[in-house]
Amino acid sequence: MVDDGESCSNSSAAGGDAGGDAGGERWRLEGVTRSLEETWRLASCVAGVLRRGDLVLLTGELGAGKTAFAQGVARALRVEEAVTSPTFTLVHEYNCSFREIDTLLHADLYRLEAPGEVEELGLAEMLDYGAVGLVEWGERGVPVLGESYLEVHMEALDPGGVDAGDVGEYQEARLVTCVGVGRSWARRGDALRHSIEEYLLDRDVEGGVL
Repeated sequence: MVDDGESCSNSSAAGGDAGGDAGGERWRLEGVTRSLEETWRLASCVAGVLRRGDLVLLTGELGAGKTAFAQGVARALRVEEAVTSPTFTLVHEYNCSFREIDTLLHADLYRLEAPGEVEELGLAEMLDYGAVGLVEWGERGVPVLGESYLEVHMEALDPGGVDAGDVGEYQEARLVTCVGVGRSWARRGDALRHSIEEYLLDRDVEGGVL
């Protein structure tokens, strides 16, 4: 069973600014999950800091775990339906009931090539009305989806890879990099860091969007 965002360690700070993030309006956190269940758990902690109108860009190669991460967020937002990749339908819309959030959009831009095609989906307008958006291959939508977002980059790790510490025999280990961009995310980095502390790498990593 995956816990929802309320049970993450920073749940009391999820609805407000945490403050004090280095780097002004951009921050970066890097962590490792060692199983599908841990990826869902980390995703639920991200859900705990979401607000109405937030945009989350899910990036990474095919099979990196973007849809699995979306499933973890959806469970935490109390979506009752099964969440699958919207590769062919482009956008799935779900009802949810987590704090003030009542609509979750799950989009996949893999088959889109031009910014105009992304714009025609109407995601930006739906976010303006308070939906939360999870967008796989989201880097393709940055020009039209807005200047403020959380990017979650997923990367599959080789078991025992030294670059991410000892992941041992775990075949589903993932390197998860969260990058907060823009004013609406500038002061939530500390809250998320505290929430996902058990998954963070020991070293500090700074930089921009991947």
